[in-house]
Amino acid sequence: GWPHAATFQNLDEAERESVAFLDAHGIDAFVSVGGGQLHAGRDYHLGNDFLLALWRRLPERMIPFLSLNPNDSRDNVLAELDRMFDAGVRGIKLINAYQQRYPGDGPNLMAVYEYAAEHDLLAFNHQWEEEVIWKVSSEFPGVNFIFAHYGAWQDAVLKERANVYANIWGVSSMGWLDRGFLDLEAQESLVGSDSFLNPLS
Repeated sequence: GWPHAATFQNLDEAERESVAFLDAHGIDAFVSVGGGQLHAGRDYHLGNDFLLALWRRLPERMIPFLSLNPNDSRDNVLAELDRMFDAGVRGIKLINAYQQRYPGDGPNLMAVYEYAAEHDLLAFNHQWEEEVIWKVSSEFPGVNFIFAHYGAWQDAVLKERANVYANIWGVSSMGWLDRGFLDLEAQESLVGSDSFLNPLS
Protein backbone atom coordinates (compact mmCIF):
# COMPACT_ATOMS: atom_id res chain seq x y z
CA GLY A 1 0.00 0.00 0.00
CA TRP A 2 2.98 2.36 -0.05
CA PRO A 3 2.96 5.04 -2.74
CA HIS A 4 4.76 4.35 -6.01
CA ALA A 5 6.30 1.06 -4.81
CA ALA A 6 8.68 2.86 -2.46
CA THR A 7 11.06 0.75 -0.38
CA PHE A 8 10.55 3.00 2.64
CA GLN A 9 7.42 4.71 3.87
CA ASN A 10 9.09 8.08 4.34
CA LEU A 11 12.40 9.90 4.34
CA ASP A 12 12.99 9.54 8.08
CA GLU A 13 12.63 5.78 7.87
CA ALA A 14 14.89 5.62 4.80
CA GLU A 15 17.63 7.55 6.57
CA ARG A 16 17.36 5.58 9.81
CA GLU A 17 17.17 2.14 8.23
CA SER A 18 19.87 2.84 5.64
CA VAL A 19 22.36 3.92 8.29
CA ALA A 20 21.52 0.93 10.48
CA PHE A 21 21.98 -1.43 7.54
CA LEU A 22 25.30 0.12 6.49
CA ASP A 23 26.67 0.10 10.03
CA ALA A 24 25.60 -3.49 10.65
CA HIS A 25 27.49 -4.66 7.56
CA GLY A 26 30.55 -2.42 7.83
CA ILE A 27 29.75 -0.46 4.68
CA ASP A 28 31.13 3.05 4.28
CA ALA A 29 28.95 4.13 1.37
CA PHE A 30 26.52 2.64 -1.13
CA VAL A 31 25.16 3.37 -4.59
CA SER A 32 21.41 3.87 -4.58
CA VAL A 33 18.77 4.28 -7.27
CA GLY A 34 15.20 5.56 -7.28
CA GLY A 35 13.56 2.31 -6.18
CA GLY A 36 10.17 1.22 -7.44
CA GLN A 37 9.72 4.41 -9.43
CA LEU A 38 11.94 2.88 -12.09
CA HIS A 39 9.19 0.53 -13.21
CA ALA A 40 6.54 1.05 -15.85
CA GLY A 41 3.64 3.21 -14.74
CA ARG A 42 5.62 4.94 -11.98
CA ASP A 43 6.75 8.53 -11.90
CA TYR A 44 10.54 8.35 -12.04
CA HIS A 45 10.74 12.04 -11.09
CA LEU A 46 9.37 11.14 -7.64
CA GLY A 47 12.05 8.48 -7.22
CA ASN A 48 14.74 10.97 -8.16
CA ASP A 49 13.28 13.57 -5.79
CA PHE A 50 13.36 11.07 -2.92
CA LEU A 51 16.91 10.10 -3.85
CA LEU A 52 18.12 13.70 -3.75
CA ALA A 53 16.41 14.34 -0.43
CA LEU A 54 18.04 11.28 1.13
CA TRP A 55 21.42 12.18 -0.37
CA ARG A 56 21.24 15.57 1.31
CA ARG A 57 20.87 13.76 4.64
CA LEU A 58 23.60 11.17 3.92
CA PRO A 59 26.10 12.95 1.65
CA GLU A 60 29.10 10.90 2.83
CA ARG A 61 27.38 7.52 2.75
CA MET A 62 25.34 7.55 -0.42
CA ILE A 63 26.18 7.70 -4.14
CA PRO A 64 22.97 8.42 -6.08
CA PHE A 65 22.27 7.11 -9.59
CA LEU A 66 19.32 8.80 -11.27
CA SER A 67 16.56 6.77 -12.91
CA LEU A 68 14.66 7.33 -16.15
CA ASN A 69 11.86 5.84 -18.19
CA PRO A 70 12.84 5.93 -21.87
CA ASN A 71 9.17 5.64 -22.86
CA ASP A 72 8.75 9.26 -21.79
CA SER A 73 9.34 11.96 -24.39
CA ARG A 74 12.91 12.69 -25.40
CA ASP A 75 12.57 16.28 -24.17
CA ASN A 76 11.39 15.10 -20.74
CA VAL A 77 14.18 12.53 -20.46
CA LEU A 78 16.85 15.08 -21.36
CA ALA A 79 15.33 17.66 -19.01
CA GLU A 80 15.53 15.16 -16.14
CA LEU A 81 19.14 14.39 -17.01
CA ASP A 82 19.90 18.12 -16.86
CA ARG A 83 18.08 18.50 -13.54
CA MET A 84 19.88 15.60 -11.89
CA PHE A 85 23.27 16.49 -13.35
CA ASP A 86 22.89 20.04 -12.04
CA ALA A 87 22.13 18.52 -8.61
CA GLY A 88 25.45 16.65 -8.70
CA VAL A 89 24.41 13.14 -9.75
CA ARG A 90 26.98 11.38 -11.96
CA GLY A 91 25.44 7.97 -12.63
CA ILE A 92 22.39 6.69 -14.55
CA LYS A 93 20.49 3.51 -13.66
CA LEU A 94 18.51 1.98 -16.53
CA ILE A 95 16.03 -0.87 -16.35
CA ASN A 96 14.43 -0.70 -19.78
CA ALA A 97 13.76 -4.47 -19.73
CA TYR A 98 11.04 -3.70 -17.15
CA GLN A 99 9.73 -0.64 -19.00
CA GLN A 100 7.70 -2.20 -21.81
CA ARG A 101 10.95 -3.78 -22.98
CA TYR A 102 12.15 -0.52 -24.46
CA PRO A 103 15.13 -1.46 -26.68
CA GLY A 104 18.57 -0.72 -25.26
CA ASP A 105 19.47 1.01 -28.51
CA GLY A 106 16.13 2.78 -28.94
CA PRO A 107 16.29 6.47 -29.90
CA ASN A 108 15.71 7.85 -26.41
CA LEU A 109 18.38 5.64 -24.85
CA MET A 110 20.81 6.52 -27.61
CA ALA A 111 20.18 10.15 -26.63
CA VAL A 112 20.86 9.19 -23.00
CA TYR A 113 24.20 7.60 -23.96
CA GLU A 114 25.11 10.69 -25.96
CA TYR A 115 24.31 12.83 -22.92
CA ALA A 116 26.41 10.49 -20.75
CA ALA A 117 29.33 10.85 -23.14
CA GLU A 118 29.09 14.65 -23.10
CA HIS A 119 28.79 14.86 -19.30
CA ASP A 120 31.05 11.97 -18.19
CA LEU A 121 28.24 9.93 -16.62
CA LEU A 122 28.25 6.21 -15.85
CA ALA A 123 25.51 4.11 -17.50
CA PHE A 124 24.39 1.21 -15.30
CA ASN A 125 21.72 -1.16 -16.63
CA HIS A 126 19.88 -4.20 -15.33
CA GLN A 127 20.75 -5.84 -18.64
CA TRP A 128 21.66 -5.08 -22.23
CA GLU A 129 21.10 -7.61 -24.95
CA GLU A 130 24.36 -8.91 -26.38
CA GLU A 131 24.10 -7.24 -29.78
CA VAL A 132 23.08 -3.97 -28.12
CA ILE A 133 26.03 -3.73 -25.72
CA TRP A 134 28.45 -4.42 -28.55
CA LYS A 135 26.83 -1.65 -30.57
CA VAL A 136 26.53 1.06 -27.92
CA SER A 137 29.92 0.44 -26.30
CA SER A 138 31.50 0.90 -29.74
CA GLU A 139 29.49 3.98 -30.63
CA PHE A 140 30.14 5.65 -27.25
CA PRO A 141 33.69 4.61 -26.25
CA GLY A 142 33.88 7.38 -23.66
CA VAL A 143 30.94 6.03 -21.65
CA ASN A 144 31.50 3.35 -19.02
CA PHE A 145 28.70 0.79 -19.34
CA ILE A 146 28.01 -1.43 -16.31
CA PHE A 147 25.88 -4.57 -16.31
CA ALA A 148 23.91 -4.91 -13.08
CA HIS A 149 24.07 -8.73 -13.17
CA TYR A 150 27.12 -10.66 -14.38
CA GLY A 151 26.66 -13.68 -16.62
CA ALA A 152 29.20 -15.75 -18.52
CA TRP A 153 27.78 -14.66 -21.89
CA GLN A 154 29.19 -11.19 -21.17
CA ASP A 155 32.80 -12.41 -21.06
CA ALA A 156 33.60 -11.65 -24.70
CA VAL A 157 32.48 -8.03 -24.56
CA LEU A 158 34.07 -7.57 -21.13
CA LYS A 159 37.40 -8.71 -22.58
CA GLU A 160 37.16 -6.74 -25.79
CA ARG A 161 35.71 -3.45 -24.58
CA ALA A 162 37.58 -1.45 -21.95
CA ASN A 163 34.44 0.61 -21.28
CA VAL A 164 32.20 -2.36 -20.32
CA TYR A 165 32.02 -3.64 -16.74
CA ALA A 166 29.98 -6.17 -14.81
CA ASN A 167 28.45 -6.01 -11.36
CA ILE A 168 28.88 -9.50 -9.89
CA TRP A 169 25.52 -9.66 -8.09
CA GLY A 170 23.71 -12.78 -9.24
CA VAL A 171 22.90 -16.39 -8.43
CA SER A 172 24.01 -19.18 -10.74
CA SER A 173 25.47 -22.69 -10.74
CA MET A 174 28.36 -23.60 -8.47
CA GLY A 175 31.66 -22.13 -9.59
CA TRP A 176 30.18 -19.48 -11.87
CA LEU A 177 31.97 -16.61 -10.18
CA ASP A 178 35.28 -18.45 -9.77
CA ARG A 179 35.25 -19.29 -13.47
CA GLY A 180 34.46 -15.72 -14.37
CA PHE A 181 37.30 -14.33 -12.28
CA LEU A 182 39.78 -16.84 -13.71
CA ASP A 183 38.68 -16.06 -17.24
CA LEU A 184 38.52 -12.28 -16.84
CA GLU A 185 41.13 -11.84 -14.11
CA ALA A 186 38.43 -9.82 -12.29
CA GLN A 187 39.59 -6.64 -13.99
CA GLU A 188 36.15 -5.60 -15.19
CA SER A 189 34.12 -6.45 -12.09
CA LEU A 190 32.38 -4.52 -9.34
CA VAL A 191 30.68 -5.82 -6.21
CA GLY A 192 26.95 -5.29 -5.81
CA SER A 193 24.17 -6.71 -3.68
CA ASP A 194 20.73 -5.52 -4.84
CA SER A 195 20.20 -4.30 -1.30
CA PHE A 196 17.69 -3.42 0.03
CA LEU A 197 15.75 -5.87 -2.11
CA ASN A 198 18.01 -8.72 -0.99
CA PRO A 199 20.16 -9.26 2.11
CA LEU A 200 23.75 -8.13 1.62
CA SER A 201 25.01 -11.51 2.84
